[in-house]
Amino acid sequence: MASGSAALQNSVVNLAAIKEAARSELLDLLDGIRGKKALVLDQTLSGPLGLVCEVQHLREAGIEKIYHLLPEPLEIETRNIIYLVRPSVPLMKMIANQIHLISETRQEKSFHVVFVPRRTMLCERVLTEEGVFGSVTIHEFHLDIIPMDEDVLSLEMDGCFKEYTVDGDPTSLVYVARALWKLQSMFGVIPHIKAKGNGAKAVVDLLLRLKREWQSSMDTSIIPEIDTLVVVDRQVDLITPMCTQFTYEGMLDECFGIHNTYLDVEPEILGLSSGKKVKLALNSNDRLFSQIRDLHVSVLGPLLHAKANSIQEIYAMKDKL
Repeated sequence: MASGSAALQNSVVNLAAIKEAARSELLDLLDGIRGKKALVLDQTLSGPLGLVCEVQHLREAGIEKIYHLLPEPLEIETRNIIYLVRPSVPLMKMIANQIHLISETRQEKSFHVVFVPRRTMLCERVLTEEGVFGSVTIHEFHLDIIPMDEDVLSLEMDGCFKEYTVDGDPTSLVYVARALWKLQSMFGVIPHIKAKGNGAKAVVDLLLRLKREWQSSMDTSIIPEIDTLVVVDRQVDLITPMCTQFTYEGMLDECFGIHNTYLDVEPEILGLSSGKKVKLALNSNDRLFSQIRDLHVSVLGPLLHAKANSIQEIYAMKDKL
């Protein structure tokens, strides 16, 4: 987990409220588990979690140590062990194996499995078949839509396209619909909704069904802050993701890979001594980056040259004072 997420103060709608709601939900969940705790993280959740909750907040909630969920056995002295994971069958088997190994040591432990964003019957069945369902307490942490920057929201579900198109599993569409419903519950019902593609239409149909089921409990006095929602199925345009990006941010992603708004680069690139990779935050907190991130690389050189000259002139004026 890393800190340095976007401040979000200039977002068109109050995206900071989404971040705060997610952090409060997680901390309330952790506070409900008494005593000192160890957090075992699904590696795919480490980045998204860092965008809504910093390590300091977890420490204040009683988390003493944070581990990544790996196949090897865990050696944890803390009584409460909390697994924060996506609902995945391989992860359930990994958790079950670790619980069995810890139980063999006769240590008194309390196991908690927190599903993100929701529990599934399949995962619960796997825990039952592995013989550990009765040994764990099940929770849910509804971390779905995550503010990445002032104008970007993401569910950070890398496998949803494959799950839907190849595996025929529509679960991810339900997650998308629920995330959009959360958005409407906070910023008002979106009056104009359009869909392009079969998957997009299925999401909109689910969204309308949620509206019918929960409309009576919604605050209808909220004036909609979002006028139009356009849902596009990736299947209607499979070519674009294969094209080379030529904006500055796009080229960084092509060359180094941007993950959860962070870039991992070798220290030598930054003129530092050799060592482990340096993690750089790429978001609107950096004024220069926010100005050049969407520019084509062909105009980037002259612009940066002009910026450098401007900075040199400022320093020259300062020296004359």
